[in-house]
Amino acid sequence: MFITSEVCAFVIIDVSPHLNAFPSPEQILQVLTKRDASFDMESQDILPSSASLEQMLDGLPSVPGDSSLAVLDPLIPPVSLYNEVDIPTPETDSRGMSVYARAVDALLLVLLNDRHWAKTNGWALRHLLALALYADDLIRVPSSQSPIFAGTVSKAMLNDLVTRSKQVAAYVLSTSAQDEGWHAAVVSAITSGDDSHLDAVGALVYGLVSYGKRFDTVRESRILHVVLEHVFGNASREDAQQWAQLGRALERQGPFSYHVYKPPAEADWRLLAPHTSLAIVYSVTQHAPEPPLLDRYRNELAAGIFGVPASKANTQGLWLLRRLAAAAPDSESDIVFLPQPRAVNLMKTCQQWITSDEDIDEAIESEMTLVFLHLAPILENVPGAHWDLVFDVMENNLEVRVLDAGVCLCSSLLVPEFDP
Repeated sequence: MFITSEVCAFVIIDVSPHLNAFPSPEQILQVLTKRDASFDMESQDILPSSASLEQMLDGLPSVPGDSSLAVLDPLIPPVSLYNEVDIPTPETDSRGMSVYARAVDALLLVLLNDRHWAKTNGWALRHLLALALYADDLIRVPSSQSPIFAGTVSKAMLNDLVTRSKQVAAYVLSTSAQDEGWHAAVVSAITSGDDSHLDAVGALVYGLVSYGKRFDTVRESRILHVVLEHVFGNASREDAQQWAQLGRALERQGPFSYHVYKPPAEADWRLLAPHTSLAIVYSVTQHAPEPPLLDRYRNELAAGIFGVPASKANTQGLWLLRRLAAAAPDSESDIVFLPQPRAVNLMKTCQQWITSDEDIDEAIESEMTLVFLHLAPILENVPGAHWDLVFDVMENNLEVRVLDAGVCLCSSLLVPEFDP
């Protein structure tokens, strides 16, 4: 008897959820991968193709299932900075898993059992990390809408998927990027558009950034950050400098350029891949040695904020604040966030926005709070009206959150009136 890989994939993904016996993908894989006289195949041969998986993932909503997740992940922007869509309820099996979730679960099982294949097929990590991302978001905010899981899915199953996905990702990524010149080669490939000489993980990073240049999705920027977090473990300051340059180059519309950043004019203020750029800069700041470029970059961002009028605060101002917060060093480090005079001027600009007659979005005040966190140690001995601004913004943020929580609570308590 000869069984094709297409038939096996069909059984795992499309048929198994509807069988009365309810065999799990794990059980089907175990049977199909046993060496038997009736058929002989490699475990990876029974999986959907990489093209099929990419088509499934690209067809899923890439925005977070709940805007409140932005509180937990700095790479999730305010709703005003991405196109919010209604996430449809997925068709799922009895376990609460969609077609894509089952396919990637099967892929995960194969990768766990074949580490060599995992190391040589970096493309698979995009799907593992996407699965972990969707699962983790649902764990954090159970009321959020997931495009690949039903609301009834077991939390234990979600935790297991996250744990196993991160286990494979950590193994593959920790053993990559060890060669001298790896980072320079990847950055060079991204800027030139030629990935023919990259290893599996390098090709994965190349693919994520290239995808970001075309579509710039929030989901892929978050996946890119997870990958860079691991590969930056052995990066030098020179490597970090090149990545920071790449992140800046992705900010602006047009060809790659490593020229000094200049605040864009109001008429042509457009961004090439802001989410992807932010993920790279944030990853460098958090996980790589501080490169010289970041100090200049922070000062240029602050100077750019000075020139933004209140009428542009919700657009230009918001992105500049987000990038400045992403480039902020660890508060426990010896790195100076901004010189004191520049910090004072930044506070003045924020105060002008808040006290203006413009309708300033709540997202602006939320981003201001993140920046204030890093400005406070610099200004602790400087008296002035900026402290009133800090407390006013914090109070406004708390009031908004309390009101939002109250609306949710009231909605949940609403019951039909009793009609005797």
